[in-house]
Amino acid sequence: MQQDVKQQKQDMLEMKEDIKGTIINSLNEKFNNLELKNELLEKKIQQQSNKINNLGQCRPKNLISF
Repeated sequence: MQQDVKQQKQDMLEMKEDIKGTIINSLNEKFNNLELKNELLEKKIQQQSNKINNLGQCRPKNLISF
């Protein structure tokens, strides 16, 4: 009987560790995905900012042409 109780406790501890590990791995994966998306968005913002600057520089030239 005591052996069964000890085994159950051990099994529960192992399950607890497995659950913790699964949750931590899942959260790490989600954070990694968020970091990648953030980097992509920052690149897009930079590209759009560059385009806006280029258009702003071309604008006076176009006004002179008309």
